[in-house]
Amino acid sequence: MFTHRPVVFVTIIFILGIVMESLFHVPAIWLMAGFGVSVILNRILTFWRMGATIFFVLAIGFLGAFDLMNWETMAQDHVLRASQSFYGRPVTVLGIISSDIQSRPLGRGQKTTFTIDIREVADSKASGKVLVVSFDPVDIRYGDEVLITGKLHRPFEYSSRGRLTYRSYLAQRKIYLMLTVKKGNVLFVRARERGNPVIAFALHCRQHLNKILEQYLSPSEAGLMQALITGERKDVPPHVREIFFRTGTVHILAVSGMNVAMVAWGVFLFLNLLPVSRFWQMILTMVLIAFYALMTGASAPVVRAAVMSMIFLLGFIVEREQDVVNSLFLAAFAILVFFPNQIFDVGFQLSFGSVLSILLVTPLILGPCGFSGLPENRILRGSVEAFAVSCAVMIGIGGLLVYYFQVMTPIALIANLPIIPLVGLATALGGGVLFFGMFMPFVGVFFAACLKVTINLLVLILYGFCQVPGGAFFIPSVSTEQIFTYYIILILVYVGACVFIRSRSQVWPGWQIGL
Repeated sequence: MFTHRPVVFVTIIFILGIVMESLFHVPAIWLMAGFGVSVILNRILTFWRMGATIFFVLAIGFLGAFDLMNWETMAQDHVLRASQSFYGRPVTVLGIISSDIQSRPLGRGQKTTFTIDIREVADSKASGKVLVVSFDPVDIRYGDEVLITGKLHRPFEYSSRGRLTYRSYLAQRKIYLMLTVKKGNVLFVRARERGNPVIAFALHCRQHLNKILEQYLSPSEAGLMQALITGERKDVPPHVREIFFRTGTVHILAVSGMNVAMVAWGVFLFLNLLPVSRFWQMILTMVLIAFYALMTGASAPVVRAAVMSMIFLLGFIVEREQDVVNSLFLAAFAILVFFPNQIFDVGFQLSFGSVLSILLVTPLILGPCGFSGLPENRILRGSVEAFAVSCAVMIGIGGLLVYYFQVMTPIALIANLPIIPLVGLATALGGGVLFFGMFMPFVGVFFAACLKVTINLLVLILYGFCQVPGGAFFIPSVSTEQIFTYYIILILVYVGACVFIRSRSQVWPGWQIGL
């Protein structure tokens, strides 16, 4: 497997290096020395293949460890280092808004949250990111340079399900402090458009698309469609979010492979109508996929899908056959090089784990006859394939769900069967609402009417699955060692199954985009 899929081998060793550094915190000098010695010995021992391979592995591992150490290193002027002296009293902060602006009503006022890249704290140079929470209506946007007076403090430890907390969520994004701005405090815009123009344009497009959905749909319907298309999940009603969670279909609320595939298909179909060569069709499609990933927030699932899609299209350009597993690990490696801490992010783990399960486990579930042994009836065949995919994903990420959320949702095995096609239909209709809402509003009304029916049917079916006894049950906290044991056993069973079950099936490309 590793000789035919070298990217898999390199990525696994790189990940092990990251994990080892997180556990033992080896000093930088030792990591640099280890990497240098390993590279030198790898070049010297070219006559001894085993020895050269061992030192190549060590070099990649040291590189992963050094990458994480470098990512976690704080600058000397980081705001966290000086924050203790400001606790409990107002402080003035200068920074540039580096995120979208999130606003929602709160009582008689309004709560606004956004992230800033720090430039100064109390007239002293500083760096780092801070989450700002303001309780005054403000006219701000991405890229504004703002002067804010408020109180710095550590994020509140809001408990969520299982092991995930709000503080750990922010820490994954290198945000360790909040700045609370009470009513009447100063928030002054010193300059406009100081941010990245590409990101600013992407966020503007996102806001414009969200407004179109809000024009055609009710607030709850628009909130759900914004989550499915633009990655904006703050307006999904809590009761709707809960039924997605209890049916094991909450992954649908994250923009991922299905969305990227539909965007790529739509763009490519449109470009086919234009006098554009196939080469430039591929290039433009790749550019727009990257822009879509940026517009929707560049979360791990959408970045993974975008990178895999671009690798797939690039294969056509260079006329090389693609290996999907290699592409998956290449996407993981690309993300971890720039953000090594993502290996500890639950979204990253669930996204890559689910797709890897689809690719490796589904053929074994179908057995030696593979897809060729499935019924000829198209509907029945599709149902069997979908059930096999659901089983594979449940096996692959079931341990992670129990570990992070302390929940098991066996109902997901059948809930995904009708829900995923409905979500695909809703996404396509939502795309129609957005397209015709911009150019032919009267046609957009027709798509919106169809979309309303689809959304309500989707929620109704999910609510029905929620009523199934035993569909979801909560499990007491499990230890890291127990989950580690589960995956060791799973790997051993998989290796044994590969030996005894020589499956001839190849996963249908439609499933390779992930859930």
